[in-house]
Amino acid sequence: MVSQKTTISGKNYLFAFREQYTRKIQEQENLGKGLRERQKSVRENQEPLLHQMKMWRDLERLMEMKAQLAGGSRGNSGGFHGREPRDQQGGADTMVL
Repeated sequence: MVSQKTTISGKNYLFAFREQYTRKIQEQENLGKGLRERQKSVRENQEPLLHQMKMWRDLERLMEMKAQLAGGSRGNSGGFHGREPRDQQGGADTMVL
């Protein structure tokens, strides 16, 4: 833990500890500064990202409902009112958005 500047007199010994602790303090201050910048960025982007998450959940629910309607129509029941679903017309198993 003691640097190479250690001597018997003790002066350089104390200087080495001061140098090490000063360096460690500086590293911690830099880490703290980086974390504060990251926290600021997260706070600024929180609301738009929450809105994006809500829109994504709504899209997922919409796609699930569409899949349920398309799956239920194959048994001649569902919301297609007697029409053949588009995915069965061409023979391919696709879902039309």
